[in-house]
Amino acid sequence: MTEIALINIAPLFRDPNDSTLDYQIAEAFATTSGLLVTGFPGYKTLDGTAHQLQSFFALPETVKRTLALRKAQPGNRNLYRGFTPLPTEPHWAYNEIFDMGPEPPLPAPGLPSTAAFEESNVWPDEATAPGWQHAMTAYGALCRRIISLMVPAALRGLGKPATAGAHLTAGRNGVLRLLHYPVVPEGFELLNHDPETDAQGRRMITREHVDTGVLSILWQDEKGGLQFQGRDGLWREVPKAPGALSVHCGDLLEPIGGPQLAGTPHRVLGGYSDRCSIGYFGEPEFETLIDTPHDQGRKSYGRYLTDQFPTRFLQPA
Repeated sequence: MTEIALINIAPLFRDPNDSTLDYQIAEAFATTSGLLVTGFPGYKTLDGTAHQLQSFFALPETVKRTLALRKAQPGNRNLYRGFTPLPTEPHWAYNEIFDMGPEPPLPAPGLPSTAAFEESNVWPDEATAPGWQHAMTAYGALCRRIISLMVPAALRGLGKPATAGAHLTAGRNGVLRLLHYPVVPEGFELLNHDPETDAQGRRMITREHVDTGVLSILWQDEKGGLQFQGRDGLWREVPKAPGALSVHCGDLLEPIGGPQLAGTPHRVLGGYSDRCSIGYFGEPEFETLIDTPHDQGRKSYGRYLTDQFPTRFLQPA
């Protein structure tokens, strides 16, 4: 059975036009729907950086609540960027989240969700979390750079023009998401989940889904649990490899890359112990015109995102 590839992408950082990895990258997306990458700047200290970012969740709840979304903490100004506390009612996942958008924010005129898209990020005080804001923005910039190098390489590997995805990777839009999954409390209802456990005693804690966006870059702690569904329909465990990040396709590459770059179905198993992960979800800028998946027409990315999630970005009543 084909395993998920681990590719050293250092050559792309030395020369973005280096084609030696093109076929390997394209083949990984076309078979197992994703891959692991290493060799990027800072890969040797990746786990330490990730744990520094995850230290946010160890802050006092009162501090985190000052950064919570308005729907969780009425009176706060932020609608989209910031902290989402653990759910207290049945939910599709049992986790707490911190989201960072582009820094500084990007324009997104003429949309019902303009206020949310254009809002500034929220941060804990430097005295409370020394160096944390800088580490977050640096990590997001690294992930954005990886995406800008890998999309052209994958297209070249499929025999397509490397510039076909330039409109998707230009700019600096994306969401950096910290996730913390505590042990699921006894009796807490995870919606639409299979309660059965696997041989390791894990159950599904994030249901199967495809990300909205260009490429997703994920770090997971030693608990693992992330799985990709390959083009053959088989589910494969994404191994935890020191100094490596996993990369998979969002839903915006298929219109330019074909079925080999279709969005990657993925899920997470766990629930028996505390787990942390970090996702970076690369996006076009909000005003960029895109060919939407599933023949939904040509529209701005901001409009597509709002159509996909019509209530997520709106101000609570």
